Amino acid sequence: MFGQVCAAILYVYYVVVRFCVPTFANLNQNQITLPIFISALFNSIMPGSLFLLLGKENRSLDLENWSFFFFE
Repeated sequence: MFGQVCAAILYVYYVVVRFCVPTFANLNQNQITLPIFISALFNSIMPGSLFLLLGKENRSLDLENWSFFFFE
């Protein structure tokens, strides 16, 4: 259990440094326009989805019954 927590913390750190920091690093230096906002939005969807998967129970993925991700 302790190893899983440490691995999750390292994973979150890696994803934030690799995907989130470059996306939002220059955001305060430029005027935010709609294309810049949409780019930042879509670049943050994938890391957010990966963070949500960390909190799920360790179950095998049943592709025929995908609704357990949403309706528990």
